[in-house]
Amino acid sequence: MAIDATWYTKLRRSTQTSEDGLRGPAATPEHTWQWLISGRLAASDFVVVTLAVFLTQIAWLGWGTTDLTATPWRQQIAGVPYYVATCGIILVWLTALSVGNTRDVKIIGSDSTEYSRVASVSMHVFGIVAMVAYFGRIDLARGFMVLAFPIGTIALLVSRWLWRKWLISQWRQQRMRTNVFIVGTQESVTAIVDRLLVARPSPFNVIAVAAADPHQDLWGDSITVRGRSFPVVSLKTDVSRQMQRLGANTLVLAGGHMMPARRVSEISWSLQPNRQRLVVSSGVMGVGATRLAVRPVAGLPLVQVEPPAITRPQHLAKRSFDVIASGLGIILISPLLATIALIVKLSDGGPVFFKQERVGLEGTVFNMYKFRSMHVDAEQRLIELKKKYPADAGNSTLFKLKDDPRVTRVGKYLRRYSLDELPQLFNVLNGTMSLVGPRPPLMREVKTYDRHVYRKFIVKPGITGLWQVNGRSNLSWEDSVRFDLYYAENWTMMGDLQILFRTFKAVVGSDGAY
Repeated sequence: MAIDATWYTKLRRSTQTSEDGLRGPAATPEHTWQWLISGRLAASDFVVVTLAVFLTQIAWLGWGTTDLTATPWRQQIAGVPYYVATCGIILVWLTALSVGNTRDVKIIGSDSTEYSRVASVSMHVFGIVAMVAYFGRIDLARGFMVLAFPIGTIALLVSRWLWRKWLISQWRQQRMRTNVFIVGTQESVTAIVDRLLVARPSPFNVIAVAAADPHQDLWGDSITVRGRSFPVVSLKTDVSRQMQRLGANTLVLAGGHMMPARRVSEISWSLQPNRQRLVVSSGVMGVGATRLAVRPVAGLPLVQVEPPAITRPQHLAKRSFDVIASGLGIILISPLLATIALIVKLSDGGPVFFKQERVGLEGTVFNMYKFRSMHVDAEQRLIELKKKYPADAGNSTLFKLKDDPRVTRVGKYLRRYSLDELPQLFNVLNGTMSLVGPRPPLMREVKTYDRHVYRKFIVKPGITGLWQVNGRSNLSWEDSVRFDLYYAENWTMMGDLQILFRTFKAVVGSDGAY
């Protein structure tokens, strides 16, 4: 009995032409920009690693043709040029960066995962080279080893950061982006579109949406999210053809799409290989890549979400970093602290510091210190201001005014560049705060919290955080909560370093500070 391949022939034809018989605007290979940036990263890694290792060798050992010796298996080998070992280290390092998926197209330009992988791979390469040198009794200069890997790792991270800045600039100009077609319920589709708009610039460009059930397509001609309209199309026609007509190369099935498994499989089969991609959203929001893992069980691609938890070694690493960084910071900027204290005191004769009770780790109350930037009677005038002015900047929970009459003339400059927050380094030193963490709230704010917001108290509050580098006072209450909860549930040491780096730019730009 012959197999009826009619359905397969129709499927292949549908993936080759659009409805009018012409190739659609999505005929270019999917994620071309991702593979392009991946290739550029490979070339950049080669240049960075080669320069770091060779320049360190020259700086440590000089320009001469220094030889090294080795005594593996009790047989001495001498007269081997040092450049042989150097080339070996470069080759191992570059191979590890490739094998370790540090240039994986799925993490390029995303969160701190890319940086974490680069740092982790470099550390492992250092360990491997050290073990080979020890057990092979290879006489590698320790100073050369100790300098080459940290310098190379830092150079790699800076290089990746520069490439990411370039890629983000391309996204802002609507270049090198992936056209996305989202399918699901109205609620789930709106939630995903909202997140993508908040995360601008984003690699995903939403061009259209559709209802999962074509018989219940009652949304109208378009949906509006954050002031932007997106056309609603029908799924009654072939999905691949629809994507080709729209110019989309990625189909996103939003969480709660309620499609039968058979229908999802049919959609997957109809997509053009290497041109169109299917992405299925788990529906779980606010989960970082480090907590996600796909576990294929009995043919089911199950997404495993690890519970948010900071292990004891991670807690120790974070606390050690806080103590060392805050201690050094206080010592280095002590002249600046003294100068600001003198200026505040001479401005109106009032106290230098402002002490206020805030809520911290696990709901404990602590005293947070700042340089005073308001008049002495600021707290007494708050009730009057709330009656007179609506919170024109901020929200119903956080009362902020762009031109707050309680702020002193000196205080305006201190707030603009966040200099009023420098005394919080002492809070970090005594353990009530961290350098990076959620925003420390007032007790009266906590009393208005919804139950889920209390999740932010599983970590210490910080001087800076995601809320600081993503808009500061300009954020809505919902966005502030989302950033705080995301940080608390997805903390990583590399993420902290990235936030600290971004904080400098936010403070210098003074965007959203008042």
